[in-house]
Amino acid sequence: MFHIPQPSANGLKIHAQVKLLMVFSYIIAVIISSPKGYLAWVAFGMLIMLMFILCRVKLSIVLARLLTLIPFIALCALGLLIGGSVDRFVQVVVKSTLCVTAMTWLSLTTPFSEIIHAMRKLRMPSTMVTMLSMLYRYIFVLGEEALRMQRAFLSRCPRKLSLADARYIGMMVGSLLLRAYDRAERIHMAMLSRCFGGEMRVISKGSPSALEWLLLIAFTALAFTLSVVMR
Repeated sequence: MFHIPQPSANGLKIHAQVKLLMVFSYIIAVIISSPKGYLAWVAFGMLIMLMFILCRVKLSIVLARLLTLIPFIALCALGLLIGGSVDRFVQVVVKSTLCVTAMTWLSLTTPFSEIIHAMRKLRMPSTMVTMLSMLYRYIFVLGEEALRMQRAFLSRCPRKLSLADARYIGMMVGSLLLRAYDRAERIHMAMLSRCFGGEMRVISKGSPSALEWLLLIAFTALAFTLSVVMR
């Protein structure tokens, strides 16, 4: 079954709105750090690992996520390495990995519905928030459809796949895209018939406490201090 791991229920409890701002401040601090701030990068890595520990997220899950993402990050920065700029390649890979790690912390400790609610509270563009909300709701439907197509293909092709089967796999992907488009049209018409006005309604999750705001201020100050001092 298509499945997305649920956030950990244990550990430090922080409001989603505060977590989102913490991640944004962390990413900005990482981006503006020195191009050769190796000590700062190590400190940033230790800081985000501390947040994983406080929220009681298993490091094995974090490593599994990062090991699947780091190769894509390195591949995107490969042009810098081919161009002879090793320092820039290292900078892009390390900073991108730190930013992705922060986003991983957010996703592993916060339900997506709370992230969407926090984005609305922070007055982010409603179109972007609605698109993310719809994507999260229907990614499971698309995943289940893909699994059914894969199961049907394997039942009719009980042998080891080869390069010659790439044509049939491409046809499956095209068929999946057409089915997704048709389903999206039907869902859109159904929502319009129910007076959908372009904004998803959610139940309020409350507001952050004063202690959580203090945590945000301390975390942001520490992140920017590391970025400025360790150069």
